[in-house]
Order: sequence, then structure tokens, then C-alpha cells
Amino acid sequence: MMLAKIMSPPKPASPRLEAINRWLAALAGRAEVQVEKALLALSQRNPKLAFEVTAGANQIADLNRAIEADATTLLSGILEPAQVRSCVAAVKAAGLLMRISEQAVEIARDLQSAPALPPGPVSVLVRLGSLSRQTLGEAIDAFVRNEPDKAIAAARHNGEADALYASLVKDLLGYVAADPAHAESGMRLLFIARSLERISGHAHEIAESVVAAEPVA
Repeated sequence: MMLAKIMSPPKPASPRLEAINRWLAALAGRAEVQVEKALLALSQRNPKLAFEVTAGANQIADLNRAIEADATTLLSGILEPAQVRSCVAAVKAAGLLMRISEQAVEIARDLQSAPALPPGPVSVLVRLGSLSRQTLGEAIDAFVRNEPDKAIAAARHNGEADALYASLVKDLLGYVAADPAHAESGMRLLFIARSLERISGHAHEIAESVVAAEPVA
């Protein structure tokens, strides 16, 4: 888990912007824990962990609403351009973290309703999940600490996740085509793979905002 490293965002000039950053740090931490639990539930076929992922969705939604409410209040006042940019970036990052949380919940639900899953494809899903989690951790670091190098690393790992996802989809389609009895488990595996790919993609979007904000020399 990577909670400790995301809890100290740079101090903004506005107290309300500081509050938004605290909410965002809490949201990032909870989203990261959700993804980690979803991956453990997948690798261990652990229904208790899958339930914990779905149960945590309301807390994520509450944090996102708190950020949106504070941002609305803040943007209604007079701000420096840098404060506006920080506020808008925080709201965008919160929305992407919310979507990441939703994908973790989808994985948990697919696991709860899935039949027995074949170990071979699951092991590849776990690899894909590891790449997605790595992309997410680097993206959070990049955003909170404003570290473009971390953003570049996140982009690289997202590319690796995309390539693995494309290969996995091809293999899963072949798995389903080989035997109609594989249809249900194969579709669940495809849904989980898609959710993992989207987690990485949304994390990459968070990281991209750091690179885009870098001044051009």
C-alpha cells in the first residue's frame, strides 16, 4: 500500500484549496486501497475482499462530493490564476479517481458472480493488475508531488498494460471459441481485463495533467 507517500501535498495559498487537497489525498488513498483489495480478491478468489471493495464505494463517493462542493465554493470567489488551475486539476483528478474506484467495484462484482475461473488466464490478469496498480501509484505520486518523471513512468507502464490487455483479449476470445462451455467464465475474464485496462488508463490521464502543466523551456 502507498498511503503514507500521498498524504503530504504541497501547501496552497488558500485554506479552502488546502482542504480540497486533503480530501483529494484521502480519496487517492482509498482508491488505491480499493484497487489493491480487488487485485487480492482476484488472485486469491477471496469473496470477503471482494465484498470489502464494493462496501467502500460510498466512502469514495462522499469524498468526491466533498471536493466538488469545496471547489464550487472556491471558484465562486476571486482567485489567482494558479489557484484556479490547482482547483480545476484537483476536481479532474478526483473524478478520475472516482472512475478508478468504480472499475475496482466492477471487478469485485464480476468475481462475486463468476463461475470457477481457469488459473491460466487469471495469472495473466494478475500481471495486468500489477501493471495497472503500478501506473496508479506513479500517477498519484506525480500529481501530488508534481513530479514529471513519475508521470513519464506512469505513461510507460500504461503502455505496457495496453499491450498486455490486447494480447489477453485475443487469447480469451480464442479460449471462448474453443469450447462454448467457456463462454460465461470467458466473458467474466474479459470484463475484468477491461476494468483493469481502464484503471491504468484513468491513472495515465491523472499523470498526463502533470506533464501538460510543465512550462515549456
